[in-house]
Amino acid sequence: MNPAWFSPGQPRRRRPLTRAYRLSKRLLRVPTKPRSHRPSAAAPRPPQRPRPRGRLPRSCGSGRRSVGLRGLLVAALLELLPAAARAGIVATHAVLEYCSGGSVHRHLRSLRHGHGLTEPHAALVVHQLITALAHLHAHQIAHRDVKPENVLYTDGARRSVKLCDFGFALHCGKKLLKTVCGSPAYMAPELCTKGAYLGPPVDVWALGCFAFEALHGLCAFRASDMATLQLRIKRCDHTPFSKTLSPAVQRAVRSLLVVDAAQRPSADETLLSWEALRRAPDADASVDRRQALPAAASVIDHRMS
Repeated sequence: MNPAWFSPGQPRRRRPLTRAYRLSKRLLRVPTKPRSHRPSAAAPRPPQRPRPRGRLPRSCGSGRRSVGLRGLLVAALLELLPAAARAGIVATHAVLEYCSGGSVHRHLRSLRHGHGLTEPHAALVVHQLITALAHLHAHQIAHRDVKPENVLYTDGARRSVKLCDFGFALHCGKKLLKTVCGSPAYMAPELCTKGAYLGPPVDVWALGCFAFEALHGLCAFRASDMATLQLRIKRCDHTPFSKTLSPAVQRAVRSLLVVDAAQRPSADETLLSWEALRRAPDADASVDRRQALPAAASVIDHRMS
């Protein structure tokens, strides 16, 4: 017998039960007993409804209903199909309109660094985006997340765009809002102060940031940290304009980037200036005029609570 295990005149020491038990089972080639009686799989959690990012317009109603949002420049949510419940999980499938040209952000990233769209092409895209925002604002709806990632080309020709991603959209009218949302580089100065704000002027500021990035291929406001970024936005200290841009285009972008929300123009008020830029000699080549005009396109939507 091992003297370390038992010596005369000393109390006999016992090995831990779990160790002896595991050792004997290993010698007998029997599966060992688990130390705790924990279940092999966690108990299934009750199904949880995903929390929406924002509220859709209340006028949309619920279920499959066609609403008054009509416009060729707004990506349509065609239909909502409730899926059959499986394993206690309830899901809803959204049938969306397909825009095969990809996003404006993806197209800008494919260009050479520091190079954006040509002035006629950028004016064409911005004019269509203004038309979409003016249409939304006429229905008292604020998008609150305008950026190149949410502007899609309808096809590979890249001559027509549509606005998408209404996760932060809200039927607000002239009501003051307090929720800070959107992408930091496209936030308006009133969002950086974390005070109450109106929805449509926030979209106009983001439109100015979009126009700047479309022309330069770079964000208008850039910084290494959030505090510096917000300070530059509140001062409207954006990246200098390229020397190759015409004075008319620079004035059109500056008219959108106004720090005071009360002095910032509406989407309707900016249509004329961008319409003139869109009608430049190179802008109308191989462009269908009907693509830039609102048309009857039903949008199937639902209210998210």
